[in-house]
Amino acid sequence: MVDRKLWLAPTLISALLLAASSQTLRDCGCATFDWAQRPVAEEPVSHGGIDVSEPLVCQHDPESQAETFDDRQIMLGLDRRATQLIEDESFTPMDELRAQLASEGRRALDLPAARDTPMSASELFVSRADSVLIVGHVYDCGRCDGWHVGPSSGVVLSPDGIGATNYHVLDQENAKTLVAGTRDGDLYPIREVLVASKADDLAIFRFEAAGLTAAPLRADSPIGTPAWVISHPSRRFYTFTDGMVSRYYQARRDGQVVPILTITADYARGSSGGPVFDEAGNVIGLVSRTESLYYSVEDRIQRNLQMVFKQCVPARSLLVRLAPDS
Repeated sequence: MVDRKLWLAPTLISALLLAASSQTLRDCGCATFDWAQRPVAEEPVSHGGIDVSEPLVCQHDPESQAETFDDRQIMLGLDRRATQLIEDESFTPMDELRAQLASEGRRALDLPAARDTPMSASELFVSRADSVLIVGHVYDCGRCDGWHVGPSSGVVLSPDGIGATNYHVLDQENAKTLVAGTRDGDLYPIREVLVASKADDLAIFRFEAAGLTAAPLRADSPIGTPAWVISHPSRRFYTFTDGMVSRYYQARRDGQVVPILTITADYARGSSGGPVFDEAGNVIGLVSRTESLYYSVEDRIQRNLQMVFKQCVPARSLLVRLAPDS
């Protein structure tokens, strides 16, 4: 007969090793976050941050042309750079940025021209991934000496450091400041909110960068137009999904009637502010929210999920805010 103690020992060791390998939080517990999804009609897809601080690493296999993103290392790099920005006092205080969020308006910008030449999906990712930003707020977890980034998504509109994301991505109560990160691992302080609209859920901001790859805007692509999203769902950085434009409609928010674009490409929390591209690589919208449809409600619990609408800010909402006053 097998000795039970001898049998339990390797089993216990294996279990401990498995638990250790799946642990993603530091001992300080900075990333405590309730991931439970509340059954609400409209829920922003941004989320709180996680606690890490090592360099960004991206591995590329030149033979297969496959790019492998190390999500944990990317988060480590973001936190390390954010901590340095705070220690060097090289940031704009959140109170100043929040005051700018509260003032709506227009700002004429010199934008790149829209493209007409279609690309394959792989060509589109290669040509547009550098335009996709990691946009987030910097916060103090209260459990360690470092600073942490709560990452969402955004897009470069101008090579000289103009970007766009959702209003709710920047409107963070516990933030010390706001930052924008690029695919090559650089992290920049957001210096100014240029244009904001809570009703439209959009914000256009300036950060300290130059020589960036900007993505052009195109308004109101027809229903059925192919749609691709590059975003960072739940810290899965530079995730690429496809679908199509499925609907335009009008919503009423904050006493205003605002246009909404819906698509079928997948995204999730953390994707907020990420660009929606057409087949020529033009930005036709920004990821904003999801709306889940359930078959029934029993004891105040929604049951039998049937469909998820992917609600986006249409590019025309950005173009209206970026056009000169007539």
